[in-house]
Amino acid sequence: MIERFLLEAFIQVVGLALIAILLVKTKAKENYLRVLFFALIFIVYQVALVLPRLVSGLNFFESNWNWEGKIFGIILGVICYFVFRNYFAENDFFTFRQNPENKKKTWIVAISVIVLMSVLYFFIGKSDFSAETLAFQLTMPGLDEEIMFRGILLGLLLTALRERFLIFGNPAILLTAILFGFLHAFGLSKDYKLSFDIISFLHTGIGGYVFAWLALRSESLFLPILTHGLTNFFAALATMLK
Repeated sequence: MIERFLLEAFIQVVGLALIAILLVKTKAKENYLRVLFFALIFIVYQVALVLPRLVSGLNFFESNWNWEGKIFGIILGVICYFVFRNYFAENDFFTFRQNPENKKKTWIVAISVIVLMSVLYFFIGKSDFSAETLAFQLTMPGLDEEIMFRGILLGLLLTALRERFLIFGNPAILLTAILFGFLHAFGLSKDYKLSFDIISFLHTGIGGYVFAWLALRSESLFLPILTHGLTNFFAALATMLK
């Protein structure tokens, strides 16, 4: 069973890693290592998320949500930070300190995203009230995904790649946003049939781009984590109010 998840993660990341290799800012061994670590960490991360499905003894909670997988993802992210932080020291966003030059702009964007998504989900979504769902959405995705995507993976690519690529802007932000979209939209079934949800890809990919922009501009994971958690919470709550 683990082979399917490894293959799924490999398919998601391999094309982006090859593009990243073409966009390294200098042909130095360290930059190629950063891209390699980017791909390998993502694959291991995917396995961490599904560990409760692979090992029955790791199902600690009776729940409809993957609390255990997210906790393993957070633990992996923290481990990766201490192991690989020297490879992205110049783009280390593991701090509460905000860049004062961009503070007003980033907070305006963050608040706008939270409000916009809450209003949007009020009109397009409907669900029954669930305190567990609200608790999960407020905590787990923001912590787990921001630590890994905007902390580890974005840090590695920002350090390895050139700052701009033609009209596409910062390639590190774009590639991690695409990978974030793939994580939520692409999958392999038990009989190895490919599935891809374009709506999920666009929704999460755009969100991933905004969260990465917030991390880069604020030079901290604090605002992306806060924005991600509150966006998920209020969007979920909005669907329960109808």
